[in-house]
Amino acid sequence: MTLALDTLPDDAESLKALIARLAAQCGQFEHERAAWRQEKAALAAEMERLEANNARLDHIVMVLRRNRFGRSSERLTEEQINLALEDVETGIAAEDAKAEKQSETAKRHGAKNRRANRGRLPAHLPREELVIEPESKTCQANV
Repeated sequence: MTLALDTLPDDAESLKALIARLAAQCGQFEHERAAWRQEKAALAAEMERLEANNARLDHIVMVLRRNRFGRSSERLTEEQINLALEDVETGIAAEDAKAEKQSETAKRHGAKNRRANRGRLPAHLPREELVIEPESKTCQANV
């Protein structure tokens, strides 16, 4: 907001009202700036977490390439590869859960992925509702 000296009011009450209005706007801007800083910090933490996941995945790709194209003495067995992949998947899932607890952005992203529409069955397929009830057995206590 730019003010020209020619447009400023001459009386003190109008000047005080103008100053109060400008101070309120500054306070609002500071509040918005604090919210932006907080969101920036959350996004930076999310970015660091994703970069760590990318580094892990790059390492996995490197190991798999070495296994596929490396010398035969460097090759890993299928069981060794699966074991390494399970450890990495477990670590990533634990970090994702921790990030969801700490960050609102990660929580929204995780909830969105969990609610992803995996599609419906086609309408032309028959639908049957089958209710299975347990058999009732009477228990007699030995007296």
